[in-house]
Amino acid sequence: MSQPWTTLFSINREVLMETMADTQAALNAGFDSADWDVPQFHPAFQATLPLAQIVGTLFMHETYHLGQLGTARKLLGLPGVIKPPATANT
Repeated sequence: MSQPWTTLFSINREVLMETMADTQAALNAGFDSADWDVPQFHPAFQATLPLAQIVGTLFMHETYHLGQLGTARKLLGLPGVIKPPATANT
């Protein structure tokens, strides 16, 4: 890849990061006031499940896609994004 992704996809990184921060704030506000045990109907699942189970399933789905991105980066010869924690000097 000869160009950064922000150039290839015409993405303004600052706008993207600001939008992600706004989305995270909205999710935090919604999750803080959520009743996780109340059953909710999910149209994609065609089932009524506790909100905690729906969100947990969506979380697992998103982490699957993050793994796909990591594999794609490795196949393209790019470094990984997730780094291990620095070891403590004891």
